[in-house]
Amino acid sequence: LLVGERLGEGVKLLGIFTRTDLYRKKPALEKPLGERILEALPEGARRVVLALRKAFPQGIYLVGGAVRDALLDRSGPDLDLVLEPGVRVGEVARFLVERFGGSFGLHYAFGTARVRVSFGLTVDLAESREEVYPYPGALPQVRPAPIAKDLERRDYTVNAMALSLATLELLDPYGGLEDLRNRLLRPLHPLSFVEDPSRIVRGARLAARLAFRFSEEALKALPPALLPEVLKGASKSRLRDELFLTLEEDTFLEALSLLEELGALGPLYGLKLPPRDPFVRLRWGPLEDEGFPPGRARVEARLLLLLYFQENPLEKALALGLPKRLQEALALLLKGSWEEVDKEALGKEPLRGVFLALFPGKEGWLTEKRRVLMGRDLLQLGLKPGPRVGEILRQVAEARARGEVRTFEEELALARRLIGDGSFSVPQ
Repeated sequence: LLVGERLGEGVKLLGIFTRTDLYRKKPALEKPLGERILEALPEGARRVVLALRKAFPQGIYLVGGAVRDALLDRSGPDLDLVLEPGVRVGEVARFLVERFGGSFGLHYAFGTARVRVSFGLTVDLAESREEVYPYPGALPQVRPAPIAKDLERRDYTVNAMALSLATLELLDPYGGLEDLRNRLLRPLHPLSFVEDPSRIVRGARLAARLAFRFSEEALKALPPALLPEVLKGASKSRLRDELFLTLEEDTFLEALSLLEELGALGPLYGLKLPPRDPFVRLRWGPLEDEGFPPGRARVEARLLLLLYFQENPLEKALALGLPKRLQEALALLLKGSWEEVDKEALGKEPLRGVFLALFPGKEGWLTEKRRVLMGRDLLQLGLKPGPRVGEILRQVAEARARGEVRTFEEELALARRLIGDGSFSVPQ
């Protein structure tokens, strides 16, 4: 290769770069995967990992989504750690709180803990275990086991990698790193979906969020898992939780579309894909006054919209185990025509946002200020000016505060009873 620079109309030769020079050139050293994962973690998460490396020489692993996302340079705010037998979750939880401040909760029966450190990081701890499914779809039976067995129970290869905090060695027994490069979701074994059909929903959520696709093995494993006899024994709570987690995502519609495309949305939930436009229109006002965490309001609003477009939506809501409050909200949306008395419920978030997403033309009606009984209304009923006017207005206002009268017409009827004469015409 001749190397030179332009000089006037010609070229000045600067040197020659031969094939031998290429052979002699030292390749740039690539950092080990463990170091790259550590560097990809947010600062707070990295501080926690480094502190644990020093305090616990063996037996702690960064696992699952935390490893996957770090390798994708998408690290989130939380950490998932698995502790091998000999390292106790309570000991690690107390160490983190003593070192960084915060609080923790222990679940001794499950061998897990959740630590919220003072600078906002959530650390989930779990003792490594293996799972045995007594029958397809059942909740698993668990028992302590080494990290290799813990990885064996994971859903997809990209979630079955672990980083040893002691050695910074990446454990990848199922080829997750290669699937990560190819953006593939591959189950660990052919019966993975039969054992737990909720893994299908988790996969659709990941595929939508990360722009991944199901592998050929995954597509072949789907039909047996969607058979009625398998789904009959599947954990309804797990399926419901995975649906709710999907509705938290910005890409939830893409995930639902993928489940529909895979032929899984109907068998798993008895649902059909809803139209997109109402979800695009979905907005809500400040939620603090309603006492709602924004994340919960978002899920509930999307869930109400999803159910609104189903056949027998109230039956679907009951099957999902929704609280009575949400069932009543759905029933109100399904009325089709609403009265003044419905405005109070429809005006509260997140129901307000859902109502206006479905019926944007109703915003004027919903925000129109309710007419309340005033002194001139009592005078038109024939009551003479005087203290009696103020007394009746006070009694009507108290009844309004108690929810006993909810429209102007009901306030007027109460006023007539208080006056003792209902023969006067209603004021217009």
